Amino acid sequence: MHKICALLFFLTVFIYKIQAQGPVSRYGKLRLEGLQLSSECSVPVQLKGFSTHGPQWFGGCYSNYSYLDSLASDWKADVFRLALYVEEGGYVTNPGYWKNWVDKQVDEVGKRDMYCIIDWHVLADGDPMNNIEAAKDFWGYMSARHGSKKHVIYEICNE
Repeated sequence: MHKICALLFFLTVFIYKIQAQGPVSRYGKLRLEGLQLSSECSVPVQLKGFSTHGPQWFGGCYSNYSYLDSLASDWKADVFRLALYVEEGGYVTNPGYWKNWVDKQVDEVGKRDMYCIIDWHVLADGDPMNNIEAAKDFWGYMSARHGSKKHVIYEICNE
């Protein structure tokens, strides 16, 4: 009887530890295998999460990081997408500010063991070539700063 109780105890602890891990700890650095997003160990992965919308318009929504706590704990999100608008009062208006903003967000998302998508979000003009020099500067900086972090994913141009 004691062996069964001990076994049940260890199984409970093991299952709890697996469930307590965040997605980055579970899956590691993601990769594509064909068209399938996969873990470091080639296990198919589907991420579920949330995205910002116009942080230049809704800065108050991102002024503290309690929203990330809620997304990670209450919503069990795997990923948070930083939709950084290029124009519309976004990146090209103040590159230094927005680089710093992305840096802080990436670090805070990482603390919660979630994936973070950095999205160069071209919207109003619909032409990703309009700000190509800004894009080169942005991605050069982001890849140097965050390229070794296994929780970071790049969306090099959206829309």
